[in-house]
Amino acid sequence: MVVNVKGTANFKEKEINMIPMFLEWFSSKKAPLVYAFCFEDCEPLFIYPEKIIYLYEKAQNRKWNDGVIYRNLNFMELL
Repeated sequence: MVVNVKGTANFKEKEINMIPMFLEWFSSKKAPLVYAFCFEDCEPLFIYPEKIIYLYEKAQNRKWNDGVIYRNLNFMELL
């Protein structure tokens, strides 16, 4: 696997737009791209890009003070 590690459930708009590129560049049948969400006091959550896109589409836009748009992914929906 090719693992992209994240320490937060927040996913930036520019990151979600880059997933197709990341899949083309870094993913293959022998080594698929997967995201590992690592939070304190729990096991890492390994989630494939298709599920990230699904969760992102269900979330609402938020904006940090610097204008960066992001969405908070609801992982509970996958459990």
